[in-house]
Amino acid sequence: MLLFGMPNGFELLIIAFLVLLLFGKNKLPELARGLGSGIHEFRKGISGQLEQDEADDESESAPVKKTKSVKAASLNSAKNSKTKKAKAKS
Repeated sequence: MLLFGMPNGFELLIIAFLVLLLFGKNKLPELARGLGSGIHEFRKGISGQLEQDEADDESESAPVKKTKSVKAASLNSAKNSKTKKAKAKS
């Protein structure tokens, strides 16, 4: 005798009835849609994580270069810090 096995047909019927009682017939399509999209996002995240890991492995071997936008952002932050210091002294 298995204590924790797969539920048989009668047990699934009872579970479905309890879910119907708890959420109502109007909420069931929303719940199913949410469950389906959650599973889809989970699978997408798992496959994306694997692809990201492979991309990270490839990027570690490539040298990292600063782009113009990163250089400009660092120059702007340096200018902003100088102006803040000048304003604080005034």
